[in-house]
Amino acid sequence: LIVEPAFGEYRKSLELAGCEVLSFLCDENNGFRLNTNALVEWIRTGSSVDILYMANPANPTGVLTPLDEMEEILKACEERGVIFVVDEAFCDFTEDASVKSLVQGSNSLVVFRSMTKFFSLAGLRLGAMLAPEKLVDSVIDERVPWSINSLALAFGIGSLADSDYIKEVRAWFTEESAFMKSELSSIDGLTLFSSSANFFMLKANGTADVVVKLSERLLEEKILIRGLSEFTGLGGEFFRVAVKKRADNVRLLDGIKATLKESQ
Repeated sequence: LIVEPAFGEYRKSLELAGCEVLSFLCDENNGFRLNTNALVEWIRTGSSVDILYMANPANPTGVLTPLDEMEEILKACEERGVIFVVDEAFCDFTEDASVKSLVQGSNSLVVFRSMTKFFSLAGLRLGAMLAPEKLVDSVIDERVPWSINSLALAFGIGSLADSDYIKEVRAWFTEESAFMKSELSSIDGLTLFSSSANFFMLKANGTADVVVKLSERLLEEKILIRGLSEFTGLGGEFFRVAVKKRADNVRLLDGIKATLKESQ
């Protein structure tokens, strides 16, 4: 069972493994926030599932599910023997809802962390899994040999120890995400969704053609936005923009405003 909209690789990898994949869709009318009560009810009384996948903050929506609600989901999973996989790839930007501290006392919780986002180490393909020992052992038995190279390992250890960098990035993120939220929410023709990640999802209040025009126009300025039409539960009118440095953010905002004005 996948909480969606979600990162597409969950479904792809599960289907390649021969799994039947079900969706639990978050409702646009609720800002794509997770209906925790409904999900817990599904786990306890609905179709039998072996694994529950969700990201927190969610990708591509950026919505953060509070820690107390995550604990409710975990409790339901443990009652039904469901493995609860939480992808926290974007959680370094806001540790408020991380469930990593709950792993030690759980039989069902698996947490994925990534060095790709917060630490900008995408090319090194480095991440970590926190899980009960029996689940760790089962993954070790199946994983590809030499899955982490020495260079990635060295960068990973050094990055986690760099407390100054971590403080600087979180300070930047707090300031720039607030700036982007304020600016994006003021643009006519767009609906902004709440985000706790280093990106914002928006919806063009029209047809998908608006997003196509935005993408083409911004690409001319060497600015790339992410169309979200291939995500379950979304359509061509949805897109995502990243939070960058102030000058880059202003360029993006100016480009969006100019393109929407031309389209009117």
